[in-house]
Amino acid sequence: MLRNDPSADLDDRPWAQYSGIVFGQLAKKNGVLVLNNPDTLAKATNKMYFQYFPEIIRPETIITRSIAEIKSFYAAHKKILS
Repeated sequence: MLRNDPSADLDDRPWAQYSGIVFGQLAKKNGVLVLNNPDTLAKATNKMYFQYFPEIIRPETIITRSIAEIKSFYAAHKKILS
């Protein structure tokens, strides 16, 4: 099973950021059963990936750098934990 956190390697080991995916692809190519499809993991390297999910199953989301938009979103969604 493949599991790594590319963001944890970003500063100290940038070369290692995608090593788990490459390792998984090589293993799969050589007939090893890989439970987390490395090709799918390559598509899911950040939280933007969830925007491809159907709206009916993903939580309401805001992607912005605007403080005003964040405050407005927070006010409209009282269930957000801070």
